Amino acid sequence: MKFTLSLITTTALLAFALLISAQPVQENNVDLTSALSTLDDKMNDFSPAPRFGGIFPNKMWCYKCHGYGSDRPRAWYCGKCASRGIGRATALLAATRGWNILVNYASDALAAESTVQAIEQAGGHAVAVQGDVSRESDVLALFDAMEEHFGPTQGVVVNAGINATSMPLAEMTVERLRRVFDTNVLGAYLCAREAARRLPGSYAASDRDRSPSIVLLSSAAARLGSPNECVDYAGSKGAIDTLCIGLSKELGPKGVRVNAVRPGIIDTEIHVSVGDPGRLGRIGNQTPLGRPGSAEEVAEAIVWLLSPQASYVTGTNVDVTGGR
Repeated sequence: MKFTLSLITTTALLAFALLISAQPVQENNVDLTSALSTLDDKMNDFSPAPRFGGIFPNKMWCYKCHGYGSDRPRAWYCGKCASRGIGRATALLAATRGWNILVNYASDALAAESTVQAIEQAGGHAVAVQGDVSRESDVLALFDAMEEHFGPTQGVVVNAGINATSMPLAEMTVERLRRVFDTNVLGAYLCAREAARRLPGSYAASDRDRSPSIVLLSSAAARLGSPNECVDYAGSKGAIDTLCIGLSKELGPKGVRVNAVRPGIIDTEIHVSVGDPGRLGRIGNQTPLGRPGSAEEVAEAIVWLLSPQASYVTGTNVDVTGGR
């Protein structure tokens, strides 16, 4: 199958879509681990970006498909910077499978270009474009641009996730709560709403390869509650679980699948950002598998849910938690 991957984001909001056509495509034989290491090295060349309350990086990436006049599948992605983030792992995984990518950035052109270089080393094609996607009007404009360049969207993944310093609810300010819910809930719902409006539907039941798909990024925190750490984040992800259930029932009659991925303890920068750098090893070692997960393992789940191989999966939350 030929795939087109598309992603949209705000400062910490991520949505991406996979479009499917009926033409076969070959995967690239590239070393994903080597590509990730290369991008880590390149990221070390740049100074840290400004942080919101010292909480999360403000560097932004967006990968968007660019045809380059070739028959390669195309991809579009936007997301916040993280040295081992799920968004970056997903983008590089897409590159290894032959997607062309456009990188959108908020202000750091040099960092965006380094991402382009890493994607191209992984066998993909990429280009960088600046833009602010933190507003509803920009989300609409991004969907418009995608349709202008690549035609109707076939799938969307929404990954909204900022967090803040660990503390009990009694100590949280209104400003913090509003920031978390505006980004993690409102932002995710806006992207999902636009996807629901634009995804094609009404395919024949037997036409599984063209089944449109929405994948939402939730968190194991939605089940566990994150007491004394981030019940606000956990609550915002609970809203994503509910969105998955409700939207899957709304769009199921159109043949559109809606699922969610709930990462657990994953090796990303979020543990440092909440002020607990030892959390990864401490909790990861307590999982039934005895280790934290990797961003690449989460990316594999995302790509599977978007694919025709998950054609009979909808309304489901897939835990990538090591059994926790």
